[in-house]
Amino acid sequence: MSETNPASGPGAAGPSLWDTTGDAVSALPRHRHGFTRDEVRRSQETRLRVATVEVVAESGYAGASVRQIAARAGISTKTFYELYPDKEAAFLATYAAVELVTEQMLAAGDSARTAAEVIEAGLRTYLGTLASQPAFTQSLVIEAVASTDRIRARRSKGLADFAGVMTHHLRRVRGPAGPDPASTTADQALLIGALGGVNELMVQHLGSAPAATLLDILDPARILLERIVLTADERSPDARDPR
Repeated sequence: MSETNPASGPGAAGPSLWDTTGDAVSALPRHRHGFTRDEVRRSQETRLRVATVEVVAESGYAGASVRQIAARAGISTKTFYELYPDKEAAFLATYAAVELVTEQMLAAGDSARTAAEVIEAGLRTYLGTLASQPAFTQSLVIEAVASTDRIRARRSKGLADFAGVMTHHLRRVRGPAGPDPASTTADQALLIGALGGVNELMVQHLGSAPAATLLDILDPARILLERIVLTADERSPDARDPR
């Protein structure tokens, strides 16, 4: 199979988190071009990541094949194996997008001045990004759970990274005299578990609604995190225990 322009057919990869990075040529022309070898390789890697997310979202991790992914990316299977040894490695590479989400959450929290604002800023960025990327959401939130041990471990690291962002900003707004949200291993596990609860809310929501509506669960997700992570005085009025 010769390499084709993925933007020219029905299998073209749509907009993704990687399209906004400016790090790769999104589609290569069929004719001679002036792109360097590195630019061509970055283009192939980016398109493969997008294709992996889309094919896994459509067919499930078990049902997705290297041939399907390569065809969606507009490259040969030979080129696929030059970039990744197998489907698992290609799927793990898609977690580069999770790192971008983490960076966006970190930046969004910079303007927060209270603990409750930290929670809302992080959740709004997280849910809003996933709402704008339905294939990414289906692939990395839903399908990753039923994949492989290495992928599940990488998914867990993503939750730990999100918890790290929350911890950073909570420490900042509380100051040195305030309670540390991750002073012990148990506290760290509690925060990661709370974020896992948010993911479960997403899974339940996605069972009956499209990813584009994920911001609809912002309030219950925020209340969940506030009740688990924040002190009573820090919580928003609707997150306080009514008893």
